[in-house]
Amino acid sequence: MSDIHQTDLIAENARLLDRLTKQQEINQSLRVENAQLKKDMFGLSCRLRAEHFQAINELNEENAKLNKDIKKLREELLQANAKHYHDIQKTSLAVKFETWRDSWLGHAESDYSVEDEAEWLVNEATNIQDAVDIFNELYEDGMCGDESTYQLECDHLRKWELNQWWMDDEGNYTLTEEEFERNNADEEEKKSCDFCDKERKVLTKRDAGYEEWTCSTCHKEQYPEEYEEKQ
Repeated sequence: MSDIHQTDLIAENARLLDRLTKQQEINQSLRVENAQLKKDMFGLSCRLRAEHFQAINELNEENAKLNKDIKKLREELLQANAKHYHDIQKTSLAVKFETWRDSWLGHAESDYSVEDEAEWLVNEATNIQDAVDIFNELYEDGMCGDESTYQLECDHLRKWELNQWWMDDEGNYTLTEEEFERNNADEEEKKSCDFCDKERKVLTKRDAGYEEWTCSTCHKEQYPEEYEEKQ
């Protein structure tokens, strides 16, 4: 083999070796990039999976909340409809009662009584509580004069009773007839002197904040200083 041919082979081998080395470097770089891509893809996949599950959970929560809100709205609508229907029923009963009552009140010689009102309401009412409310609202401020009024009570079996209540010192109907009469008797007794049975004449406001009624004699005995100053 000639020296020229051998030199060409050595140069070709060097060139091929250089190409091989560069290809190996490229292959190594590609392996590194591929490993990084796999790592990145794995991270991206995990992140996307987590975001997917989070989105599903959020959608489930929103759906549950929406279902709850719809259920709540449905219940509110049902309650509103029921209340509206009940209000119509009560108003209708109140109007019928007023018409019936006016027809009786227009006859001066009728045997109409407050018991008739209670009985009519209890018999006509679909809802017993409506009968009780309408009657008690009518007599709430007293329709029997200033001293007493009536109050209706009724159970679910439509067994009803009327209670008569008498006015207390604050103007509320809370007393039984016996308590009312006892209060009146106490008031009569208070018209006498606070120290004897004579008629009270003089009102004195004490420093302690209460009032004291005395007859003329007891007043002189209790407050002699006032009479000494006058003398």
